[in-house]
Amino acid sequence: MAARTPAPYNSSSSPPITQHTSLLAHIWLTLLQTRNIDITVSKPAYLAVSLSLRPRVSPRLPPSFIGSPITHAAPRLPPPGRSPTNLVAAALAISSALAAFTPEKVAALLHEAAFVSSPQRYWDAFLGERNLIATSWVRAGMYDIDFFGEKGLRYAEPFMPGIDGIAVLLEAGGKACGIKVGDGKGHWADNGVDAMICARADVLNRMLERSDSLRRFRV
Repeated sequence: MAARTPAPYNSSSSPPITQHTSLLAHIWLTLLQTRNIDITVSKPAYLAVSLSLRPRVSPRLPPSFIGSPITHAAPRLPPPGRSPTNLVAAALAISSALAAFTPEKVAALLHEAAFVSSPQRYWDAFLGERNLIATSWVRAGMYDIDFFGEKGLRYAEPFMPGIDGIAVLLEAGGKACGIKVGDGKGHWADNGVDAMICARADVLNRMLERSDSLRRFRV
């Protein structure tokens, strides 16, 4: 399934900025800055955002559906039709890219994917200094998994390959904190957020040194 770059947008029709897109935009910009990447119209930077197709098809896929129906959106900086590269621009680029996946467009995307040659070898994202791959486990309900009557994980951690340029967001909490995370009540970040960032050691060290909001969580 091919990543898609949204058409130019304007502030009056753009989707609202959420806490989720703002945090992801902050990580994206901070990583680009610590990589010392010069972002221009001719040399943009891209974020491959994983998104679920479950709520984006008609009818929606039921919870009983087994599998991982995901694809990637491809927001870019600078966004099409805009020149500023700041937190607001990055967050709007992410929101607009996600909003572009309407049921009609997803249907066309699935039709295209059905005729891809060697789909097992097809990958719709890229690595490199101008690229970041991001995924989210928010509302996935991982803290509600029932292990033989012991419902509620003590701690959950994503396992990702050690590749330069991967970010994962998920709720913080778990059984040890007496917190029920995946029940859909309240805001997903009420109990904090876990963010896993994979990058080269020198880039990650500079990222922690330059960002006051990240330095205090250094481990």
